[in-house]
Amino acid sequence: MAEVRVELIGAAEVRDCDHISLLFVTHEWQGQGVARKLLHHTLAITHRYISNVLVKLHKILNSTAYL
Repeated sequence: MAEVRVELIGAAEVRDCDHISLLFVTHEWQGQGVARKLLHHTLAITHRYISNVLVKLHKILNSTAYL
């Protein structure tokens, strides 16, 4: 999770130590590097268990807020 003060501004989830199943950043914080930091953190977790990582990006427009 990414927080500023007490506000949750982003979240990422890793499943089975090898699958980043979600990554969200609130609209107000998009474009400021929050998703990049969350992605780097989740990739560091997956690299503990696997050596090769394939990244596929799927953008869902107008999705319902997870946060």
